Amino acid sequence: MTPLLSRKTTHSASLTAVLLSCLLLAGCGFAPSSTNDAVVEGGAPEQGFVGPEGGDSTIERDVVSTASISLTAGDPIAVADEAVDVVLAVNGHVDRRNDNPVEDNGQGSAQLVLRVPSGDLDTTLAELKSLAELVRSSLNQTDVTTQADDLDARIAALQTSVTRLLTLMSQATTTGDLIALESALSERQSELDGLKAQRDSLTDLVDYATVEMYITTPGVVVGAAPGDFWGGVVVGFQSMIAFFGGLLVVLGVLLPWLLPLGLLALLIVWLARRKRPPRVQPGPAGYPQENLPPRPPIPAQTPTADREAEPADRNPG
Repeated sequence: MTPLLSRKTTHSASLTAVLLSCLLLAGCGFAPSSTNDAVVEGGAPEQGFVGPEGGDSTIERDVVSTASISLTAGDPIAVADEAVDVVLAVNGHVDRRNDNPVEDNGQGSAQLVLRVPSGDLDTTLAELKSLAELVRSSLNQTDVTTQADDLDARIAALQTSVTRLLTLMSQATTTGDLIALESALSERQSELDGLKAQRDSLTDLVDYATVEMYITTPGVVVGAAPGDFWGGVVVGFQSMIAFFGGLLVVLGVLLPWLLPLGLLALLIVWLARRKRPPRVQPGPAGYPQENLPPRPPIPAQTPTADREAEPADRNPG
């Protein structure tokens, strides 16, 4: 009786572990989507508000800020350097920077993607706009409080599930239960790591605002006429060189297509000539020369008939 009772107890414990793991898997799927709203009396969610007794109970919001600034300056690279100094002074950083120095035609540009602490965004934008002549600017702010709270709730639920699965693994008595628990733990841990990465990325976007900055040289008049004869000659040569340069580019693009298309055209012409019926040569009178039926044979003339055909009044001798 003792071995049978021990076997039943072990089997019961394994079934209990499997059932608990299934309950955990099912319960994690119904984690609350947001912890931002609290249910108050009457069933209505409690939103952030200022209390009637003057106490401020407003919920802190998570906001993602993105700004764009366009400036014009004679030396865009120097202005970009000043912008970087302004951002570094407030413990910001540069995500990306592209510089195009001023060329002979007077055109140059710089493009920067700056990350600024959200608390210093307003003052930093004011300093950046004052570096050169402002062309346009924009600011966009998106409230992501609900998304952040949803991620926090799902992370908390998954963390609890992982902890319970680890406890069950330490109590597992059979290999089958251990394998099932390890599979469930691996799945939950992978999902938990993904949610934590999303939460970290969202936190970075909330803590640091993104500022896209474009700096260009003042625009020149397009299509301005040359001032003298030699200026016109230079413009003419430049346009001719540009035309032939563009033509060579077009030919270079079309060349890989022209070779197979030419071979295909030759193949089509050759097949068409093979299937064409032979031409009929015209006869001497302009009619087609066709095979005529054979002529009937001419009757042969006998010498007797030739003598009878001679005139009767022919004088002998």
